Amino acid sequence: MPQCADLAAWSERRALPFARLAWEDVQATRPALARATSELDLARQSNADLQGAVSDARRAKDEIEQRLHACEAEIAALHQSSSWRITGPLRFAAVTPPAITLLLGTSLNSKAIAHSSGSGPPRKKENCSGHCHVS
Repeated sequence: MPQCADLAAWSERRALPFARLAWEDVQATRPALARATSELDLARQSNADLQGAVSDARRAKDEIEQRLHACEAEIAALHQSSSWRITGPLRFAAVTPPAITLLLGTSLNSKAIAHSSGSGPPRKKENCSGHCHVS
């Protein structure tokens, strides 16, 4: 067995430098691995915080949408009410300048409007050579 023992010793002497180099590589990478692990933990915590913020934002959005739908339903009910329909002319008068109201009242009472119902062809004024307005 001396040959086998010599072979084992020879192989151990040859492998020892490679094992030592591998061990040094492992030792050299441990600080980098520790930093990477720490950064990964921070990223996971940050991700969890962001997920919580997204969840809170979604809940707030849902609440706002519910309030919006409730307001829209209330406005629709208001527009369907008889009081809204009855007070329509008052709202129109309140937001329409008096000059526009006067013009609308005058034009609605004009003969041109009265004849625009399609009851016949428009008539020319007497003494008009064809360039006058329809009356």
